[in-house]
Amino acid sequence: MQLLDEMKSHNVLGQLFCGMIPQNEAVSYSHHNHLSVFNYEPKAAASVAYGELVANIVRQKARQKAS
Repeated sequence: MQLLDEMKSHNVLGQLFCGMIPQNEAVSYSHHNHLSVFNYEPKAAASVAYGELVANIVRQKARQKAS
């Protein structure tokens, strides 16, 4: 977590999307079954984290477009 906090506070790296996607069996199993992790196990920690990442990207892009 310390490394993540340092990256977020960095002038350049802080502009990147920083976050943690937890390692989870659902990710490997969904990939093996040719399914989205959202379809395979939507309540898995990794699914939730990926969903939050996507929501953050959409919000940031919407703010950029509005500016």
